[in-house]
Amino acid sequence: MRCLVRLSTGAGAALPVADGIVRGLSKMNKILAVDPVNGSTTVQPGVRNVAISEAAKAHGLYYAPIHPRKSPVA
Repeated sequence: MRCLVRLSTGAGAALPVADGIVRGLSKMNKILAVDPVNGSTTVQPGVRNVAISEAAKAHGLYYAPIHPRKSPVA
């Protein structure tokens, strides 16, 4: 059995177990859609929180980051 470790941006280093594979997804960093009516976005796994916040703001929405202390205070 192989173990697949997903490594997103900002996660640090990952070490696969035994015969495992590390898959870096940082280049998959596009915002595919912002739907202000439903309050949702479709993004690739490497999109950073700040990019989602900026895209939401352009539509009059607010996206709360996972680590609010790392974001500027409004």
